[in-house]
Amino acid sequence: MDDGERRLPRSSDGRIPQWAIDEEARRVLADLDRRLPPDLVRAARPARSRRRRRPQKLAQGSRRTALILSVAVGLVSFVLWVRWLIPAAGPGNRVGSDSIGSLLTVGDRPPPGFEEGQRPKLLPPPGGGTHVFLQTRADGSPVGYSPCRLLHYSVNPKGAPPGAVELVDRAASRIAATSGFALHRDDPTDEEASFDRPAYQPQRYGERWAPVIVGFSTPEQVPRLEGDTAGLGGSAVVQFPGRDPALVTGVVILDGPDLSAILARQGGQAIAEAIILHEFGHVLGLGHVNESSELMAERNTGQLDFGPGDRAGLAQLAAGTCRPDI
Repeated sequence: MDDGERRLPRSSDGRIPQWAIDEEARRVLADLDRRLPPDLVRAARPARSRRRRRPQKLAQGSRRTALILSVAVGLVSFVLWVRWLIPAAGPGNRVGSDSIGSLLTVGDRPPPGFEEGQRPKLLPPPGGGTHVFLQTRADGSPVGYSPCRLLHYSVNPKGAPPGAVELVDRAASRIAATSGFALHRDDPTDEEASFDRPAYQPQRYGERWAPVIVGFSTPEQVPRLEGDTAGLGGSAVVQFPGRDPALVTGVVILDGPDLSAILARQGGQAIAEAIILHEFGHVLGLGHVNESSELMAERNTGQLDFGPGDRAGLAQLAAGTCRPDI
């Protein structure tokens, strides 16, 4: 019997004992350490806790921390190892060692190839500018969504300032037009926006990967929104044995009180929309850059639209491989 056919012992009532789950989890995680790229394994190890300095207040925009959820899928369908990897600020925008890990019990993955179709027309990438990807493969190509299917997103309007949901839709339309990805807004959801969410929720969303969720929160509910952080964004990376990693769903969490204050001042609507657009950039796979003329700069100094480097990065993500296997 190979690893893919491995069966766990069950009690008389058909349940798998917790000791068996724990033992299998340790085996899967040890196997993942051998199979995953060494750089990703090193980045995913827990870091010593340390306090972060509160960033300086900005007159416009916000300091945004991008998060990417790396999900390494083991050889059994019910165990996932989940890590939040935070791009570090500074030269090169290296992936930092800060991480939060947890072992989740999940159902089977969805049937592969949901809505997979023809590749959309590729947009010519502009020249110039700089861009950074949140994760790359061994050959340097970016990890992204399949460009050959709809990218669904759903908004939880709870806590949204007046007009904010409409700004989310405008930002989604703009990044679709800029990148070539086809974004589709689903019906509103009551799911709380959280980076602990399962990537597959068949009872809520059917037999497909869960849509990207956009939600509104507060620093009291989400401590990473403290200070000048007005939004968080990232996506779930899944990698099955023997296959390339891919993004399958994502999360955008917006600071409701911050957005409300921004919208109340002159020119605030354009700034708030730029914040949401920036977080959608993280969802698609872009990281922070040190060039202030790009929207994906960590600190916004007035940039309201994607710069040439942002557009080049989005074009490269949209030129990725179709993924009928996920």
